[in-house]
Amino acid sequence: ESTRWASMRSLSDDASQILVTTRLGDTGQVYLVDHAGGARQQITFRREPSRSPDFIPGSSRSFLFRGDIGGDEQNQIFRFDMDSGSTTQLTPTGVRHGGWTWSRDGEHITYSSNQRNGKDFDIWMGDARNADSARLLCEGEGYWGAGPWAPDGKSMIAYQYVSRADSRLHLVDIESGKSKRIIGGSRRDTAYYGDVVFGADPDTLLVTSDRDGEFVRLYRVTRKGKRWKWNPLSEDIPWDVEELAISEDGSSLAFTVNEGGYAALYLVDLGSDEIKRVDSIPRGLVYGLRFARKAPILGFTAAGPTRTGDAWTLDTTSGEVTQWTHSEIGGLDSSNFREPELIEYESFDGRKIPAYYYKPEGEGPFPVTIDIHGGPEGQAQPWFSATTQYLLNEAKIAVI
Repeated sequence: ESTRWASMRSLSDDASQILVTTRLGDTGQVYLVDHAGGARQQITFRREPSRSPDFIPGSSRSFLFRGDIGGDEQNQIFRFDMDSGSTTQLTPTGVRHGGWTWSRDGEHITYSSNQRNGKDFDIWMGDARNADSARLLCEGEGYWGAGPWAPDGKSMIAYQYVSRADSRLHLVDIESGKSKRIIGGSRRDTAYYGDVVFGADPDTLLVTSDRDGEFVRLYRVTRKGKRWKWNPLSEDIPWDVEELAISEDGSSLAFTVNEGGYAALYLVDLGSDEIKRVDSIPRGLVYGLRFARKAPILGFTAAGPTRTGDAWTLDTTSGEVTQWTHSEIGGLDSSNFREPELIEYESFDGRKIPAYYYKPEGEGPFPVTIDIHGGPEGQAQPWFSATTQYLLNEAKIAVI
């Protein structure tokens, strides 16, 4: 109950300030940190959690965030202005909304909403200033989410999720609202498509997919007339690529790779396609990638089996890594925390099953508790657990 997490959510344009979410009271709220290691200044004070804060482009004094009302689980989009302390609700109560994406000029957002019939999620567009600006951009079927805008501002990607093995990408014309399915959803092309970003031009996408085999790989997808040409970029990495982020100028791409449950961070120079692994981050989990809009700074959250999550940045020019927050662990002595060992055991049909084995200090033998993850596509990962560390240090119980 007394351990805290701080999750990186947004960087100001020049990366001089960040927004994080953390829970220091009953619910998670938005906090501003104006320098690395600085105090977290609480900004929102809602009864319900305030989620996913995102600086408005060109401003370090206003941001958007998501949250429900009265625990109804119908997420709304809000605008918060720090100078006046005012909150503006941009979406109608009682309707469910997905996350938003910004136009390249920062003048508009697109987001998903089931406002039309309460069932299907469509793509809506607004100016992020007032609710009256919202309009239906294009109709979807099932769940559609708002993806990135093209660099020229004339189109955007809408992501359609059908199942873990079937997702589709649609190209939406901003002026007409007409959509065209460009990837997935056909007999010859049924696969998982995960993260997607535009490259430096509207004819280039960077996409993660398992379309060619066992692993989710990173691809550059280039439009040639009416067809899209696929070029794998991560085929030498025998693990799943998970999350993508691209710099504002389209020159640098960051991605994470799930290496046996741990997360590794990589950078790609998109001019040369040179891929470099970032080894200066403590081993553990890395997620929530996002670039500053006007600086070569990548923000992310890093966590591990012996530490809770904190906000970090990476200067992609110098390689310098900076930890911005230092979360509390309830007065516990972290020097006694135990790291897991990745082991394998054989199943009834001869398959090798990986597991994390946390062993108490000493010779043993020890009693064991076995924690089985949800599934079938779930995975145990080395997150910090106060319960696990208690079992190891106080009760001398091993954990698998």
